[in-house]
Amino acid sequence: MAQNNDDERSNPKDENSRMNVSMRKGIRGWFDVDGMTISFFGSNWTGREIVRVTDEHGERVVSDKRSFRFSTSHEFSAAGNEYCVVLNIGVGKAEIHLYRNGTLIDSDAYVDSATQVHPETGKIDWRATIKKQFVPILGLFLGGAVFGYAAVSVIQRMMQS
Repeated sequence: MAQNNDDERSNPKDENSRMNVSMRKGIRGWFDVDGMTISFFGSNWTGREIVRVTDEHGERVVSDKRSFRFSTSHEFSAAGNEYCVVLNIGVGKAEIHLYRNGTLIDSDAYVDSATQVHPETGKIDWRATIKKQFVPILGLFLGGAVFGYAAVSVIQRMMQS
């Protein structure tokens, strides 16, 4: 299981989770079924998704795609069965589902809530929430300022012509 730090995180609610989520290193997940390990890798930067199977015959890539969709499926055959690995991503969440012959047999999920709740009191921890949201809000502010400056510059040049 991954260490719980800012770069690489596992779902803190599921100590048996075999899923790592990292902004730099992407999404990784592992399933041990039918005497083999099915591993998934998804890059946040390139959109590349790779599914590998490791069994008594060694490791082989069974699916390799590039996708920037919120949901992607990877179908393949192994050990006499039809498998499908489905990745669902959204803001602050990632889920990997494993299907065998059309039936869900395993899944892992990662949820990263922007709002921190103190576990003992149930109250919102505003300090942690603001700290976590500072960089995205700053980025939006700076992006808006650059866009506004560019728009005003274009309008002024149009009016001078």
